[in-house]
Amino acid sequence: MFRSPRISPLRMVLLAALFGAGCVHDYQPLSGLHEPVVVDTRLQNLAGLRVTTVCDRGDLLSRTENSQMCRYLGQLFENQGATVINLTGGNTDMMDAPIEGEKVEEPTTDLLVELRHRRIRKGHHPESWVLNYLTLYIVPGIRESTFAIDVTVRDGEGFMLEKRTLSGRIITRYGVAPWVVEKIVTNELKTGGEDPEEYTAEAQLSKDVFGQISQLVFNASVRRELLEARRDQAGGPP
Repeated sequence: MFRSPRISPLRMVLLAALFGAGCVHDYQPLSGLHEPVVVDTRLQNLAGLRVTTVCDRGDLLSRTENSQMCRYLGQLFENQGATVINLTGGNTDMMDAPIEGEKVEEPTTDLLVELRHRRIRKGHHPESWVLNYLTLYIVPGIRESTFAIDVTVRDGEGFMLEKRTLSGRIITRYGVAPWVVEKIVTNELKTGGEDPEEYTAEAQLSKDVFGQISQLVFNASVRRELLEARRDQAGGPP
C-alpha cells in the first residue's frame, strides 16, 4: 500500500519560503540620474508647444516596453500642456506626422525629443549562484545590468538644444534572505507605513528618468525661446 511522505510543519514552512520568495531589485542611479531636478511636472511648463517623441528601444527594451515608454513620455509632456506626436509604431498619432518626402515650408514640431536605450553591461556573478544553490537559496544569487538612455532634444529645424546620457544599474538578488529583508524589514523602514509600491526600484527609476527628461525638455524650450528672440532681432537665423 502506498503511503504519502510525511512533511513536518518546519519543513513545510521552509519549502513555502523557498518557492514563495521571489527576487528583489535594487536600483542605483549613475551618470545623469542623480542630478537635481527643479522643474515641477505638475505645471504647464510646455503650454502651446508641439513636441514630437521618437523612441529607439536599442538592445535594452522589447517592442512592447519601448511603446509603453514612449506613451508614458507623451503623457508626461501632455500633462505639462504640450501637444504630442508619438513616432513609435502602433500609435495612431503617427497619422499627424508629415509624410516622408513631403515638402514642408514650416517646422511641423517645436521640439523633437529622441530617446535611445542601450545595455552597457550584464553580469551574472557565478560565484554567488554556487553559494545560492549550496545554501538552499539562503545566500542570494546576483545578477546586474547597467543601462544607458541617450536623450537628445532638437528644435523643429534640427538644431541641437540639449543632449545627455542617463545611466544606471539594476541589481537583482534571488533568494530567501533578500526577500525577507526587503518585504519584512526594509519596506517598513522605507515607507513608514505608506504604499510600498512607491518605493520599489521600478518606481524610483521611473521617477528619476522622467524627472531628468522633463528638466532637459524644459531647458530646451527655454533655449529655443532665446534663439527665436535672437533670430527675430537679427532678422534671420542665429
